[in-house]
Amino acid sequence: MRELFRRVLLWTAYAAVLSGIVVAGIDLIPGSFAGDPTAAGTKPSASAGSKKSPAAAASTDEPAQQADDPQTATEPAAAESPTGTPSADSSPGADALRFKPDRPSVAAFTIATFNVLGHSHTARGGKAAGMAEGPTRIRRALGLLQGRGVSVAALQEFQRPQVNAFLAAAGSRWALYPGREVPGLGENSVAWRTDVFQVLAKTTKSYPYFNGRMRPMPYVKLRHRKTGVTFWVTSFHNPANTRKFHGQEVHRRRAVAMQSRDVNALRASSKLPVLVAGDMNDRADYFCPMAAATGMRSADGSDHDGGCDLAGRPTIDWIMGTPGVSFSGYARHGAGGVSDHSMVTATARVPGKKGNGKGPLRD
Repeated sequence: MRELFRRVLLWTAYAAVLSGIVVAGIDLIPGSFAGDPTAAGTKPSASAGSKKSPAAAASTDEPAQQADDPQTATEPAAAESPTGTPSADSSPGADALRFKPDRPSVAAFTIATFNVLGHSHTARGGKAAGMAEGPTRIRRALGLLQGRGVSVAALQEFQRPQVNAFLAAAGSRWALYPGREVPGLGENSVAWRTDVFQVLAKTTKSYPYFNGRMRPMPYVKLRHRKTGVTFWVTSFHNPANTRKFHGQEVHRRRAVAMQSRDVNALRASSKLPVLVAGDMNDRADYFCPMAAATGMRSADGSDHDGGCDLAGRPTIDWIMGTPGVSFSGYARHGAGGVSDHSMVTATARVPGKKGNGKGPLRD
């Protein structure tokens, strides 16, 4: 009997020890339920509401600026789903660990505006007949664009022989709109590198040209392939005063009013940034009313914060962006033998969200 009592006491003590280990074990294994942020196996060092260290904030909240060259551009981290949906990992707690909402991103690329001098001006009888013909000059223009690392360009006076020569020389590396897609409308076109951008939508709006005759001009919606950032870009050409056409100021003023109205409407409806580029044939008389109406800034540094402030020696060829877009590296490149205009370039930084624009088109 005494032996039986001793064995009962031993088993009771053994059971108590086991129970203590199990209870302690619950506290020693963090992240033992789905969604626990400590599932990686270490406890947090502070409460959930504590501030991140500067290093942690930089690693998760800073927008990634993407390079123009697709070979050097940085891919988003593999664990991040581009539209804020869980990743494919189905291990316990993985959705809670890897689910991240859309975060700001920035697409950085080189944009140009270039009046390439229409083929008719250098053909026999043209005003610049001493220059090479349009197809020869546009091949040189393509070389200038590529040499400066341009990946989206607004082209003006881009006549049919030049469009054909451009496409033949560029092959599948570049696309155009309208180009020759819409007969008779290609003189103002947007060109983009197909390895850098995907086209989502294309349309035209008509604005006054010489003597008020309405001319369709393009709006193209592009998605930056590396970041998913989506935006609109234009190619405008407002009428100049020439020996043949006088008093075109009234038509330019009307064009600016219409263009600023349409940019505001497009930005409001699409919730996307807009880049306006082209040969406006005006300096202050273009920029000041356009910027006042839209809040746009120019790549050359001109702005309208509290009044129209023009950068030194503005040109008639403009690159502008809606609020949030920033520019650097503005330059005018001589294009002797190619055009009577300089090629204007700048690095644009367009904000958006990863996956921006990946839903169905609504505009």
